[in-house]
Parts: sequence; C-alpha cells; structure tokens
Amino acid sequence: MVKINLDRFMNSSRIGVGVGLFLGQILPPPIGYKFADFGAKLVACRRSSKLVQGIRLNQWVVRGGNSSGAELNRAVTAVLKSTARALYDFFHFYNNPDQIRELVEFTPVFRELLNERMKYQRGMLFVAPHLGSFDLAGANLSVRGLKFQVLSYPTPTSSYRLQNQMREKLGIHMTPFTVEALQEARKRLQEGGTVLTGLDRPWEESNYRPRFFGRPAALPVAYIQLAMRTGVPVSVVATYRKPNGQYCLDCTEPVTMTTTKDRESDIVENAEKVLSFAEKFIWEFPDQWSMFYPIWPDAREEMITKKEQ
Repeated sequence: MVKINLDRFMNSSRIGVGVGLFLGQILPPPIGYKFADFGAKLVACRRSSKLVQGIRLNQWVVRGGNSSGAELNRAVTAVLKSTARALYDFFHFYNNPDQIRELVEFTPVFRELLNERMKYQRGMLFVAPHLGSFDLAGANLSVRGLKFQVLSYPTPTSSYRLQNQMREKLGIHMTPFTVEALQEARKRLQEGGTVLTGLDRPWEESNYRPRFFGRPAALPVAYIQLAMRTGVPVSVVATYRKPNGQYCLDCTEPVTMTTTKDRESDIVENAEKVLSFAEKFIWEFPDQWSMFYPIWPDAREEMITKKEQ
C-alpha cells in the first residue's frame, strides 16, 4: 500500500496545488466549502504531523500559553478550515477579475492610504502576516491597476513556485528574496513604487531576534533594513474573512523608522514596533492565522510541561 505524506503533498507538491485549482474551479461554493472543511478536518486529525504541531505551538503562544489540549485541537481545525476556504476562494475566482473586486472590500483607513500613495506617487512598503487570504488581497489590488513587487520566500518549493506563477499571471510581480530583488525593491521604493512582503514566516538564518507576542523570534528583518535605507514608511496590511464570506483589507497608519547611531538596536526596535501592529490583527483573528511553521520552537517544552500539570 502506498503511503502519502500529506504534509509534503500540501506544502511541496505541484500536484496538490494542481488538484486544488481543478477542484476549486469546478465545484460551486456550497460544495466547495464542504469539501474544504472536510479536507481541513482530515489534516487536523494527523496530530503528530509537523504541520499540525507547528500550528498548535503557534496558537498556544498567541492564545496566552494557557490553552488546553482540546482547545488547541479546535484551534488547529479552525485554522485549517480558514486556510482551505481561502484557497478555495482564490482558486474558484482566479479567472474572474470582477468577482475578485467584489470579494475584497477596503477599510476607510486602507482606502485613504492607497489613494494618497497613488495620488502623490510616494513609495510605500507594505508588510503582511499570513492572515485571511493574502492571495485574494494581492489579486484585488492587481486587477484594480496597482503595480507592486512582492518579496517572497527565497527558496520556494515546487508548489510555491506554481502558486507564484499563478500570481504572476494576475499581474503581481513576484521576486524571491535575493540581493538582486532587494536592489530592485530599493529602486522601486525610491521612485515612488510599492513593495509588499510577509513578516511572520520564521527565518532561522536571521541574526536578529525581535520579540513577537512577548518572545524572541527568528523572523526576517530585511524589510526593516530596506525601509531604513530608503526612508520609506512601513504599513502593516491584513486581510481577514468576515462572517458573510467577504474579505476585508485593512492596514495600519504608516510607521516611520527610528534611526540613531546604533543601527543594530534600531533594526530590532523598528521590527518590534511593526510586529506589535501585526500582533493586534492576529489577536483579533487567531483562527485565520495560517502560519504552519513554528515561530517559537523553544516554547514547545514549556507547552508540553504545562499540559502535563
């Protein structure tokens, strides 16, 4: 009997994305959502998998370190359901720009910031947690005519490369993190353009450990260095799904970087300032936070100890 590594199938396999795209396009929403929920429950049952363990640990920290095993089980299932439904929505409406426009609404804060940036052609660096549907938000901005560069994960898996190709077809300029991509981003910002990147995927190679939810975390800080070099402010953007199934794109006011003679301290201070805004979005919608990689691996033993007490 052939065993399927479901984590690998979901996270690394082009086949997994291909199957999801096919089903997403042929299944109507009532059936598509049921199928997404079923798949999420199936994955959630595999409690020993790295994917589920990563979600459990992240949710344990975000929820204050006091959740019981049953509460974490429910949280994992909720996160996977949210992720599956967001993927279904992206796949289902992928070839329908009008539906993509209608599916995502802007908060007044985001609309004002976007209009001001486009009117005065000011450079803007957007950073986002993996909340709601990052893809639908990017697709919405692209079909509305906003041109922007996305700094994505530097070593994408085969499935991630396929997803990047889909994003490119929507007009989103995808550039995996490289020296060349950072140089391009720097020039774009200096010329009044827009750059977007994630802020909450762990990066063990980082030499910095800014505090996130009160704990040191190996998170990327390249966007902070980019903002400091260009003098461009940073705004945290987040997309969350509302009860009616529509998505809402929100943001913070632009955050100006602190610059002193102590550059290393400035990087950490600025990163923590930006991350504190991301925390507020995640706190409000923890069930929609699709971060599968453990951000605080050192907290695992503490979580296990507390559960055994």
